[in-house]
Amino acid sequence: MSASQDTATAARGAVVNLVFGSMSAQVVGACVKLGVADALDDDERSVEEVAAACGTLTGTMHRLLRAATALELVVEPGPGRFALSAAGRLLRSTGAGSFNTAMSQGTHMAAAVLPGAYDFGRFAAVADVGGGDGTLLVVEPVLPDAVADAAAPVVYLSDLNMLVNLGGRERTRAEVEVLLRGGGFAVVEVVPLPPSGFCLVEAAAV
Repeated sequence: MSASQDTATAARGAVVNLVFGSMSAQVVGACVKLGVADALDDDERSVEEVAAACGTLTGTMHRLLRAATALELVVEPGPGRFALSAAGRLLRSTGAGSFNTAMSQGTHMAAAVLPGAYDFGRFAAVADVGGGDGTLLVVEPVLPDAVADAAAPVVYLSDLNMLVNLGGRERTRAEVEVLLRGGGFAVVEVVPLPPSGFCLVEAAAV
């Protein structure tokens, strides 16, 4: 197969994965709703055991677990026996890093790296009260001006989610500057906080 054929095949595969992405999300949702990860927990279990714990038909559960295996949420150590993968363990309702607490994970990650990424030593006190001496610190996702080749899609999907559900948006630095200017502030610095996906925006009153 030629290089051009390889490229075309890879391109088709990428589009197919995108088209079927909603189905993947439905598999994840079904696993969470039925409690599949909680049923497996840290053990290897048979299809029958998982189906009984989740209150579903064995055949239906087997099909769901096969799909979850293909998505690398579970593994199949032996025929008809399944266990959680590292990714699947995040779907449990309890425990560190669980799906149930996913919305707060970015905040925790940002808080962990923030002290090392920004010089707070020049302030006598820092309080969560916007304004004060005229310095405003905001932790927000900031979109790059152009989409990088290896950009994570989550922040752009979040932007669309904000548009559809809230009428809001994620912003580029230029758009953040416009927003803050309307409130009487000017952006001083934007500090990335990897791997959280957030940035610290410092603005000063003008």
